[in-house]
Order: sequence, then structure tokens, then C-alpha cells
Amino acid sequence: MLQTFTPEDIQKNKDMAAVSYVWILSIAVFFGVPDSPFARFHARQGIILFLMTIIAALLPVIGTVLLLLLFGAMIYGFSNAARGQAVLVPIVGELAEGTLSVGTIVRYWKTAVTWVQKLFRR
Repeated sequence: MLQTFTPEDIQKNKDMAAVSYVWILSIAVFFGVPDSPFARFHARQGIILFLMTIIAALLPVIGTVLLLLLFGAMIYGFSNAARGQAVLVPIVGELAEGTLSVGTIVRYWKTAVTWVQKLFRR
């Protein structure tokens, strides 16, 4: 369940929240704006994405694909934060919030498989 944020917090810190999706700046936002639950919500997701990009960069071949997906997730998070919205980035958000379960992973996997099947049926 997503927490609610005050309109004042969102308006004051949505730019910092958006910046938290720019790689290592997520750590700076997390520690630099400790009084903003909204900015820290996005910074937690940004930190997970930052760590995932480091891991993906070390993987040959599949790492390139993962980096593209992670870049898309960063853009998604950045745009939501800039609009003042608290939206969980798929998988990353659940991981950041500590709510990632096997059921969630299976649900995302089934969705991805369905998309790929539709793509190749055309």
C-alpha cells in the first residue's frame, strides 16, 4: 500500500524526487532531503535502479538488454516524480518498499511472456 504524501511536500520536493532517478544522485537525494517522505520514496527506487545498473553492466550480452530496460524504468520513475505522482516502478518499487513476493514476480513474468507472444504472432 502506497503511503500518502502532503501536497506541500510533493510541490516542494518533486524536482528533487525526479533527480533521484539520475543514477548516483539517488543517494544524494536520499540523504540530502531527509525531511521529505516524497523525495525519499523516489530516492529508494532510484537507489535500487542504480545498483541494478551496476550489476547489469557487469553481465555480457544480457546486461545490455537489462540496461535498456533499466533506462526505461528510470525514465518512467523520473516522469512520475516530476509530475508529483508516487507510482511504484514495476518490480523495483516493490523491492524498494520491501513488498516483493514470488507471486509478484510470477505475475510480471506472465505479463512479459504474453507481450512477447503477441509480438511474435504479428
